[in-house]
Amino acid sequence: MAIIDISQYHQGGKRHQFYAPSVKQFQDIKTHAMGEFPRELISERRPGESDTIKRYREKIYVPKTQAAVSKIFNSLQKIRKSQDYVIQFDEMAVPPIIASEERPSEYLMSDFPKYTSIDNWFWSVCFNQYLMDANGVVIIMPLNPDKAENEYSKPYPFLFNSTQILDYAYGEYCVVLSNEKSQYQSGNRKYPGAVYYSVDNESIVKYEQINAKGDFRATEYFHGLCCMPVVKLNGMILQDGVSDILYTSRIHSIVPSLNEAAREWSDLQAEVVQHIHSTMWAIQGKECRTCAGTGIIPKAGQSPIQCDECNGKGFFPFNPYEHITIKPPTMGEAMPPTPPAGYLTKPIDIAKLQDARVHDHIYHALSSLNMEFLAAVPLSQSGVAKEIDRAELNNFVYSIAEDCVRILDELCEIIIDYRYSGLVPDYEEREKLEPMITVPEKYDILPEGYLVDEIKKLRDSRVNPTIINAAEMEYANKKFNTNKKIKQKLQDMYELDPLAGMSLDEMMVAYSNQAINKKTMVIHSNIREFVDVAHEMNPDFFMMDMMDKKAIIGDIADAWMTANRPTEIGQMSISASV
Repeated sequence: MAIIDISQYHQGGKRHQFYAPSVKQFQDIKTHAMGEFPRELISERRPGESDTIKRYREKIYVPKTQAAVSKIFNSLQKIRKSQDYVIQFDEMAVPPIIASEERPSEYLMSDFPKYTSIDNWFWSVCFNQYLMDANGVVIIMPLNPDKAENEYSKPYPFLFNSTQILDYAYGEYCVVLSNEKSQYQSGNRKYPGAVYYSVDNESIVKYEQINAKGDFRATEYFHGLCCMPVVKLNGMILQDGVSDILYTSRIHSIVPSLNEAAREWSDLQAEVVQHIHSTMWAIQGKECRTCAGTGIIPKAGQSPIQCDECNGKGFFPFNPYEHITIKPPTMGEAMPPTPPAGYLTKPIDIAKLQDARVHDHIYHALSSLNMEFLAAVPLSQSGVAKEIDRAELNNFVYSIAEDCVRILDELCEIIIDYRYSGLVPDYEEREKLEPMITVPEKYDILPEGYLVDEIKKLRDSRVNPTIINAAEMEYANKKFNTNKKIKQKLQDMYELDPLAGMSLDEMMVAYSNQAINKKTMVIHSNIREFVDVAHEMNPDFFMMDMMDKKAIIGDIADAWMTANRPTEIGQMSISASV
């Protein structure tokens, strides 16, 4: 591709086949995620409204749906905190020719520009964009293209949204409009100019506008990677084209309900303004003497002007902060009503209905992802509230976790090729420098309250004690996720307690039937103390194998039973005579 005629995109308006639908996919979620005013949505609902009313709607609009999308984003960020999410490097595979301070692990996890690590960059910059814009791309470009021969390249990922991606062919080329601005001079003034990039398998070209006619200066950088240093974010396939694929975000199912919520929220705001606030009525005050009740004052040779005394009303308006004074009627006048002022009765049922509908729409949006537990006030209406399908939720989160790991894998591969292809020309040897990133499967998504309710239901249903024990362990791991010491102790207690999850009645029946022995009961009754003793005896107790742990707890139980063995009556008599 090399250097191209960029004017076909700058002035000719050339775009790839999926440009319009990809931009729509992005805007659908971005409107709610960024709290933008949904102008098109509301205009479609109220096509006959005047421009004045439309401007007023926009002025008072508050992004009601933004909080729901933020909750989804924040909840899915917990993927990073999963116990089995690991980024690991094989330091033994790094050849001696690579300086120790320039190893892949050092650059990617400690010295990464701006964000310290590529992991921080992904979860701070890229993750939310991935959820909003499945068709976005990341172009990896060096921050030091003019580096010295003995200097390592510093590749860095730059993210471009669908609105900026003007042309794209999978594995061949990509043309984007940058947020950067060039500067050119025309006459005595300087103007901002457009900046474009084109990328192919050989080079990256930067185009900077140099004049008002639309001429550009091209700067080419040969990356030498033999592949295009571009990573597409991807999601679910919406349409498969000849040279590209149109994707949709994995959370795009929230859009229809959030659109309805945004439309009806705007209507609710108008309803509140019109019907919630009190409106007082009162008998008209006496006429203004200055304008004789006309509201205007004539001027000789000029247009009449508004009366300042009554503000053009023609009478002195009633002031709600003063007492109402009523003159007695004159001969022939009717008596004034009693009372002479009051409040208009306004219907507010529609406002209540609209408020409930807005919350329903937000609830259904979250429910489409099996994340209805994030709703601010969970609904209990029949046919609305339902049990959380944990299997579906885990499948949904796993699909996102897979995408995240794939993006990180591809980024790391390109960055390592940039930095070390000259020192390690063999591709297979370079592959060994890439980190191993595991796709996590243990997620801490569900709230504590849900887990507590689930444990209670399991106990009430008298399910297998092992299942109850596992549920309690999950709750303990979530509750004390930030306190490693307590978390380790609780895990040992649950794993080493042979009767964990059983009720007292079940234990007593089993003991009376000799299904469990005394030692088992002793371990269960003293498990907390025994685990404390075991940790004091061996600081690495938590890291030991389960069989070794059980053996240690068994020895402690034997010692406890020996020390607390009841004294026989015969022994007491002998001791007394001596």
